[in-house]
Amino acid sequence: MQMRTTSSTPMDPNARRDALSLRYHRPLLKTPGHCDGCGEEFSFQHALDCKKGGLVTQRHNEVRDALGDLAAIVYKDVVREPIVQEADDSSGRPALIADLSIRGVWQPQTAALQDVRVVDTDTQSYASCTVDAVLCSAEQEKKRKYSAAVEDRRASFTPFVVSVDGVLGHDAQHLMKRLCDQIAVKWEKSHSEVMGWVRARMAFAILRATNLCLRGSRASVPPAPSPVLHQAGSCGLDLWPAEKPHRIELCLCQLTILAESEIGKSLTP
Repeated sequence: MQMRTTSSTPMDPNARRDALSLRYHRPLLKTPGHCDGCGEEFSFQHALDCKKGGLVTQRHNEVRDALGDLAAIVYKDVVREPIVQEADDSSGRPALIADLSIRGVWQPQTAALQDVRVVDTDTQSYASCTVDAVLCSAEQEKKRKYSAAVEDRRASFTPFVVSVDGVLGHDAQHLMKRLCDQIAVKWEKSHSEVMGWVRARMAFAILRATNLCLRGSRASVPPAPSPVLHQAGSCGLDLWPAEKPHRIELCLCQLTILAESEIGKSLTP
């Protein structure tokens, strides 16, 4: 049985060039002088952190969808954005929504909830911390937020924390290993071969997500103005835009010619 491939794995040449520049700490090419979302001076660090335009959210969703696609290979019940805890207006408690629910990962017929976080480990606030310490801290934060509500649902919780350059957190590594075990059994391939493919697919997803923040547009597109309708009484012309009166005159001329033609036919003996 041949190894499965996916059309979403390859990246365009510009994305690969950016990935190599980041890997070997080389300057990026053809970057703008200022951010098109907030107007601040553009830099690699600013591109990863700026929340204008929703690119940070799209980066998160890219990783979430890649994880969901991998889980769907071997698990049938994969749900995106399951509700962990309903909102309570009386107490002011907000709703809790995870990123994925995969049934049967750790125990048969038991839901395993995942919540994804993509961390920029090179930001200024983490300057004195190691990468592993930053990822571990993010995992503990996720567990404090979700664990109690997940236990009430009799489910399990796994934080899926990754860095912007593809380093997986401790719990994310365990989940990836579990998925690789199941995929290897289904495809009748060796664990090492499947692990290499799974890691490559996830790495490509993270690189695409990072490149989106670097090259994507944050400028908001204004909505098109709605046309002002022509108020012409009950003549059936109120559906015509007022800024195009020549169309109304043309329509009236055509109706007049048609009416005269019909009247002429009716008067012909």
